[in-house]
Amino acid sequence: MILDIPTARVFLPLTESSRYKGAWGGRGSGKSSFFADQVILAAATRNVDIVCLREVQQTLDESVKKLLEDKIELFGLSERFDVQHNRIIGPFGNRIIFMGMKDQNAHSIKSLQGYGIAWFEEAQAMSHRSLELLRPTIREPGSELWFSWNPDTEDRAIEQFLRSETLPPDAIVVEANWRDNPWFPPELEAERQLDFKMFPKRYRHIWEGEFGQDGDPFFLEENLLRDGQPVPYPTRCDTVFAIIDTAVKDGLEHDGTAVVFCAKDSRAESPITILDWDVIQIEGYLLESWLPGIYMRLDDLAKQTGARYGSAGTWIEDKSTGSVLIQHASNRGFTVEAIDSKLTALGKEGRAISASPYVYKGEVKLSEHAYNKVTSYRGMTRNHLLAQVCQFRIGVKTPHTMDLLDAFTYSVMLGLGDSSGY
Repeated sequence: MILDIPTARVFLPLTESSRYKGAWGGRGSGKSSFFADQVILAAATRNVDIVCLREVQQTLDESVKKLLEDKIELFGLSERFDVQHNRIIGPFGNRIIFMGMKDQNAHSIKSLQGYGIAWFEEAQAMSHRSLELLRPTIREPGSELWFSWNPDTEDRAIEQFLRSETLPPDAIVVEANWRDNPWFPPELEAERQLDFKMFPKRYRHIWEGEFGQDGDPFFLEENLLRDGQPVPYPTRCDTVFAIIDTAVKDGLEHDGTAVVFCAKDSRAESPITILDWDVIQIEGYLLESWLPGIYMRLDDLAKQTGARYGSAGTWIEDKSTGSVLIQHASNRGFTVEAIDSKLTALGKEGRAISASPYVYKGEVKLSEHAYNKVTSYRGMTRNHLLAQVCQFRIGVKTPHTMDLLDAFTYSVMLGLGDSSGY
């Protein structure tokens, strides 16, 4: 079977046989699309089992399965592939499966013996342990390991392995950025130009594949204000909603539980106003008694802001304690939605990058109440929302205590993105 798949010139070296293949660079280069093409090409033309990996994969929505399904349909191969719930079966009975490496150990990883190709997406998150487990496991004659990633920091395992002065002897590695993509979409071009004008250091990391800049704040306080000042509560808006980011454990080394309250008005120059926030650290079983107070606060805010459609309820991460809260809210008749796992899988940097265009365009503002609020948390008294959002830096290891940052970025993405938060 012959498949004629258009390939950007930058990726042509990776179409040759090699034990290790890597593609790194900034946003919009088409790295993931290229490797997805290669997965379908390999599975359609030869009897090879393929595993698609990420460091963390809590659900299949976090994997590249949907991308591969789209490729199968695009290439007109739907009749030759059997797309199942958790895997894809190729024309030869060969398998394409999806796994998170963080959950594997020396025993479980043996299930991959016999697989001929492993593709590790978002490899900047790959740990040294995962690389050490993976390499000797994929060992069939002619087997290959593929890696695609956006550079993060120099100490990452993938950087030391495939971008050091001494590469493995059988490795092909290419750099790919937006200008190398002949199908670079106009929507991304608009975002690229915005970042280039408004945040040059951020631009180099995201679009040109450079390491993150230490000490460079990602979100600027001035972008969350109007003429240097917070804004009053709106007198009219469409709706109010809350985002809850939960944790499992307590203790100073673990996350707290954060909530951010927002008003959305599609008619306003700045459609999202951060009305209020809170962050607490309590035992998980007490969160159920805490939750009704969130809905009472939403009802109160709906009255204060003249919300035409009232409260839209809460969005909560569907994992660990969050899953329990979602069920509890549903049982009580509260309006609640699970945050799409695709958003949770992005990580703090990915969510910050996705939320940033809205912030830089002035579409998100802090209310006077949210800006002036000061509370005590983890032994510190301050405005914790401002501290977490405006102290966040790309390329710098983020402490687990940035729970309000998560709630903030979710608020922006879900309030201003499409139905899935993008």
